[in-house]
Amino acid sequence: MIAATTERSVFEFRHDAVESVGRFTRLEGRAVPYNTWANVGPYLEQFKPGAFAKSIRETAAALPLMLFHGRDDLWPIGLATRWQSKDDGLYGSWQLNDSPNAQRAAAMAKSGELGFLSIGFVDVRSVPELAGDYNPDLGEDHMDRITRIEARLVETSIVPTPAYADAQVTLVRDYRRKVAQSRLHAYRQVWQAERANLPG
Repeated sequence: MIAATTERSVFEFRHDAVESVGRFTRLEGRAVPYNTWANVGPYLEQFKPGAFAKSIRETAAALPLMLFHGRDDLWPIGLATRWQSKDDGLYGSWQLNDSPNAQRAAAMAKSGELGFLSIGFVDVRSVPELAGDYNPDLGEDHMDRITRIEARLVETSIVPTPAYADAQVTLVRDYRRKVAQSRLHAYRQVWQAERANLPG
């Protein structure tokens, strides 16, 4: 008569033969586009190329990746590891942590449900263009405009609806692990030995 524990071992062996998926480890994307007007409510806003050059050179290397700007969870879900300022925007790479929120957000970013990025910043130098007939109800032609020349980056967040439509997640990387063949071989030998003693 075969023991119940041996029967469980057989099912574990069959299940372990399938590749298992580990955690999500890295996320990349454009944090903010340059020379692109966005309607942020009371005014239109754009960032000039190089607006974050000083910030990322001095302090932004280890800035946090948040979820919804920390509105629902104050804990970060990742940490910035690299920044690159290109002609069309500021790009970043973030190392994701093991928290449930980080892993869920990464899975949703990969599926497209949370496919956008948004930044938190402190304005350093801007150039305003005030509308002569300011009235947002009449459309963007009647709104003030602010061009950000220099800003200090504070954090980046994964969001479902960004201020800038081109601020998008471009890559979500996961770590995949397979059970070692030596381990599978050992399981197989144990089962073959037990199988040989089964009746019938």
